[in-house]
Amino acid sequence: MADRLQGVNITPSANAVARPMARAEQVHTQSGIGDFLTGLGKLNPAIQQLGQTLQVANNDPQQRIDEAARIQFQTMGKSSADIASIDTRSMNERELRALGFRQGTAMANEVQLKMQQEIASAPPGSIDVDQLYAKYQQEASTKFNGNSTAMRGWSETMDPFLGQMKQGVLKDGVKEQLTQRAATVQAVFSAEWSKVAASNPGDMTAGLNAITKMAKENAQFLGMSMEEQGNVLKNIVSQASLAGDPTQVQALGEFDVNGQRLKNIMGPVFDNMKIQAANKAEDNRQRRMQPLISEWTFNAEVGALDAVTMHHMDKEMKAGNLPRGTYAQIIAKNRNALEKQRTELYQEQKRLAGSQYIQYVEPDLIQQAADGTLPALQSDDTILPLDDGTFVTVQSKDKIERGLTGAVEIRSRYKVEALGKDATPEQRAAAKADAEIEVYAANGMLPEAQKKSAQALLRRSNADFEVTDADRAGVGDLMRIAKHADGLIDEVVQSDKDKAFVYTLTSLAAIGPVDDAIRQARQARANYDSRTPLSGKALDETVDKVTEFLKVDQEGYLWNDTSGWGNDVSGMIKKQIRALQGVELSGDELAKTVARVIKANTTKYDGFIIDTQGLPINDPAQFNSMLDSVTNTIKADPKYKDADITYLRNGQDSSFVPMVFYKGVPTPIPGLRYTFKQIQRTYNDVVKADPQKRFDQNIKRSEENRTAREMRQMSPF
Repeated sequence: MADRLQGVNITPSANAVARPMARAEQVHTQSGIGDFLTGLGKLNPAIQQLGQTLQVANNDPQQRIDEAARIQFQTMGKSSADIASIDTRSMNERELRALGFRQGTAMANEVQLKMQQEIASAPPGSIDVDQLYAKYQQEASTKFNGNSTAMRGWSETMDPFLGQMKQGVLKDGVKEQLTQRAATVQAVFSAEWSKVAASNPGDMTAGLNAITKMAKENAQFLGMSMEEQGNVLKNIVSQASLAGDPTQVQALGEFDVNGQRLKNIMGPVFDNMKIQAANKAEDNRQRRMQPLISEWTFNAEVGALDAVTMHHMDKEMKAGNLPRGTYAQIIAKNRNALEKQRTELYQEQKRLAGSQYIQYVEPDLIQQAADGTLPALQSDDTILPLDDGTFVTVQSKDKIERGLTGAVEIRSRYKVEALGKDATPEQRAAAKADAEIEVYAANGMLPEAQKKSAQALLRRSNADFEVTDADRAGVGDLMRIAKHADGLIDEVVQSDKDKAFVYTLTSLAAIGPVDDAIRQARQARANYDSRTPLSGKALDETVDKVTEFLKVDQEGYLWNDTSGWGNDVSGMIKKQIRALQGVELSGDELAKTVARVIKANTTKYDGFIIDTQGLPINDPAQFNSMLDSVTNTIKADPKYKDADITYLRNGQDSSFVPMVFYKGVPTPIPGLRYTFKQIQRTYNDVVKADPQKRFDQNIKRSEENRTAREMRQMSPF
């Protein structure tokens, strides 16, 4: 029977006297055949020699040892019945006697075990040891049928055992073996329950049936009563309760102990164990599941639940260990995370497709930005088909941004290189800022950072705040806008007061400290509504003073004491007087300031003073070189080869009209007028081979398309 308890050892241990091992029977040193051959040898010497040889071999000690070892090996671990079935046809007389001795010893050992079981199972004092021994001795005698060596093996093994039984030596040993038997049965019951429960999860009937079947077999083969096994099961119920296995507790409570359920025998103790098992099971469930739920939730939030994990979750849910709501939430998190990832991957795919397209057309975008045609040419979005049949939209603003960024980078690099190695960090930063505004302005736009910086300065222009670093930075950005993008100044300047502030600030910042220019510009704004413009005689006298100051040689000025000019500059002077009158200057101070502003914002070209205020140049004298390039172009016409040419600025659109002296009177050349951009392009074409001026060539100029409004002067007067 495969499931029956095997080999339960209930033999005496500490107090038992050791049983004698089977030993080979002692035999005579002379055999019958040897005597017979010796007798014949008296008649025939050859026969006598053969007899002596056989007798020597028969008395060989090593041969005796080998024979005993063979018998012991053949019978080791075998029952008396198995020993009886051994083939003896090749054995000699000594081996047959030794085999019989081993068979008797084996049967004695078997009988000792039976007697111990009977004594242990019977009520104390109810067994007559002599009578029990006599019964088994009769069985042995019948079985061995007069085999003296077998009976001698039986007696030598059983006699000491019988003496011990009579003297009560085995009493404690038997008790110990009974305890060991109960522990072993308990272990086997537990193992059987675990095996059946694993193959039949949730079915407590299968486990109970298996335990009941084993108990009946134990009663039959081990002599262990159902009451004894019920006591063993009580221990198992207690262990199951402590371990938190309510299914095992409930199932074993139904165990039948001679017509009574184990749970009824245990009474309230069993009820308490049921409650304890349920509580412990829930505690175990929470302890086991909490780390799993945390791990599953974390993985679900990043969409990392695989099929194996979800199968595990489903299994735990069906087993009641994972609430359905929690299961659904985790699955939903994982699904949402995967959908989000798919969306992000799709968007990334679209972004990469758009980025690849922009990278492909980037040289064209940069060229368009340099030409000032980028916003016009890239005003529409670009629709790109993808391999999966969908489309990606490359927005106009992204194309414009990429083109502007590339053009600014190239222009900045050339402008910084043109400064030389000795340039300061401040100069390099200013050159980069200039490059940015130049590129943006060419495309009718303002850099957002510079625009916000200038607007912040204007917001603080109507109060008497301390001048901050942000204000100083705002002055630089505002002046760049006024110089390079005067047509876009309305995006920053919102009122005439703002214009008064800006005009005063840009005029004074060119000739003095920035902090003083900011304070005076704030004052001009504050006095804008209350000022009284100079007029009449006072205005004429101030103009005369300014005119005289323009002729005086002062350090840093453009003219010397012999300077003169062929055009009337009184209009320019009056404009500056009215603009600076708001800073509360008067008399000589006002005249000196106006003269300094004019000198800082004009250049003299062939006897004419030319207004350069608002032009994107770093030094008014630089404009002379630019005009030279245009003059040389004009003189390429034979009609003007030897003419003296100068220029007159049109204040309405900032264009320049070339003038020739005809009979001492400057006269416009018919059909010719140049915008600053055209002058700059002509200059760039002339000097583009010059490595110090190559930075001007990376911004390619298109046909002039700025309107008169964009080129007008900022002055509100």
